[in-house]
Formats: sequence, C-alpha cells, structure tokens
Amino acid sequence: RIGEILVTKQRGQFRYAGQKLHFENLHWLLNNDERLMADAVLNFAARTVAAKFQGRLRPDTVLSLVNPWGAVWPDFLSCPLPIDFQGQLPETGWDLSQAEPSLQGSVASLTLFGSTLPQTSFNLQLQNQNIILSDLLLSFDYHQNRFVRGNLNWNYQRRRLSGDLSAQLNLAALLKNYGLSDSQTVLTFADWDDVRLTIRLQESPLSWQGLRLQGHLQEQYWRGFNYTVYALSLPFTLADGILSIDNASAGIDNPLHDNIDCSVRIDLEAALASRVLRPAFELALRPHPEDVVAPGRLSGECEIDCPRGTLAISNAQGSLLPER
Repeated sequence: RIGEILVTKQRGQFRYAGQKLHFENLHWLLNNDERLMADAVLNFAARTVAAKFQGRLRPDTVLSLVNPWGAVWPDFLSCPLPIDFQGQLPETGWDLSQAEPSLQGSVASLTLFGSTLPQTSFNLQLQNQNIILSDLLLSFDYHQNRFVRGNLNWNYQRRRLSGDLSAQLNLAALLKNYGLSDSQTVLTFADWDDVRLTIRLQESPLSWQGLRLQGHLQEQYWRGFNYTVYALSLPFTLADGILSIDNASAGIDNPLHDNIDCSVRIDLEAALASRVLRPAFELALRPHPEDVVAPGRLSGECEIDCPRGTLAISNAQGSLLPER
C-alpha cells in the first residue's frame, strides 16, 4: 500500500550497487484495474529518487502517488476513465512535496463544467504547488471540429486558475449542456454553431464574481430578433461579475460592411440567475463614404429575455437618420 493506494500485484527486477537501488521493468497493478510501469533509482547516499514511468491511472491516484500531502483534484473536472500517460520524475529528495514530475497524457472521456469531451490530450507538470497543463486539447467531437486548445495553470493550494485558450465551439450545443434547453433560448443562438473564441485568464478563483479575463468572440452569421448579423466581433472582459463588451462590431442585414459599433455592460451573475440580460449599451452606426453627417448614435438600457426571445429598450437617447 502507498498511502491510500492499494497495490494488488507487483513484479520487476532490481539490483543494488554503489548505494543505489535500481528497479527495472517494474509493473504495478493497482486497485480499479489501474497500472503503472516504471524504471526507478533510489540513491541512499544522496537520499534522492528518480524515475521514468508510463501507464493508466485516474487523476486522484496520480496526485496520491506524487503528492502525498493531499492536494485535491479540481471539482470542475470529472474523469471517469483512467488517463493514458508516460512521463518522468527528475531526481528529487525523498520528501516528495518538492517533486516536479512531468507527463504527457490522453483520456477518452472527460467532463468539464458539464460538457463531455470524447478526446483530450495534454502535457502536465507539477511545480511549486501548481498543476501546469500545456499543449492542452479538449475536443468536443471525434473529428476535432469543435475544440479548446491552450495552456492552463491550476494552483491547488490557493485554488486559483490562469491561462490562455483558443476555441471553436457550437454555442447552442453548449447551452443545452448547461440546462438551457428551453426552445426559445436555444433558438436565439441556434446559428452560433461556429464561434471562434480566444481567452486570456488572469489568476482567478473559480466563481463568476472572482473570474478576471479578457477575450474575443467572433461569429460570421447569426439570425436573431428578426435581424441577420454578419461578421460579429466581440472583444470582452469579465471582472467582478461584470461582463464588458467594448468596441464590438457587426454588419446588420449587410454581409459586405461592418456597419455597427457597440459597447455593453452586463451583470453576469444576475443574467445567469434570471436568464434575462439587462445591459447598458452604446450603439453607433458607422458612416458610409457618401454620408455627409454621422448616421446616428444611441445609448440606453435594454432587456433581452432569452427564454421568450424578446428585446425591449428603455431610457434611450441619441440620434438616428431614418433612412439608415
């Protein structure tokens, strides 16, 4: 037994020379049909250990083996199947709290924030109380047409996450995964099936109030509220529970011109609770070359009821040219 891990079968070869104990072709069969194969060297003079390893283990088993002081796997991740991996443990002291193992892994099923991913691969390293994921690929389908790629850093002592991600997503499908199965809610975003997204996440706790990030969302076509929107571009930030969209642009009923600029502020926590968006906004029409004066500007507040598919504007002021 290693900590809480039960080793049900073990075999391998070993030899001792120069105050070093060498384990070669070591095979461990663990509980729940997990396995680990390794070559390792224990240096009794220097009181160090080094190893190369491969196998199939669950995430909590990995942490128990290389992190006996009790780090907790993030609860927003569920991994029902073992991870296939290979890696190494550089020479380190017998106090494994300072160990910095690294591995390359893949898993056939992973649940992240409620979405099931059939393909996942990554490089992982434990360093200074951080789980560092690099070259991360989260695929929402077997053909990798919908995916998330990037690098993440999870500080398991402080429970803080940071990283950089890029994604290509079907937003309507994700809304269904989060329980937003109301037909009007999904239909509002039914055309958002090819969303391109980039995110830079500052070190943040995993709560809507605490997340701090910057990002950029793009969608080439959207039909909603009786309008056709082309080339939607949404730069955004999230801080203190407020989603801010600054200098967004799109073409309304015109695929050839980005003819609208928009800035929006949304209380995200309230919006998620009620499924109603109540943003403050500023909207401007971009002038055409033939315009003598600016075609218009509008600011105010609006209410977007996603379940009902309705849009209402209040406290608005500005000026608009009727012909535009």
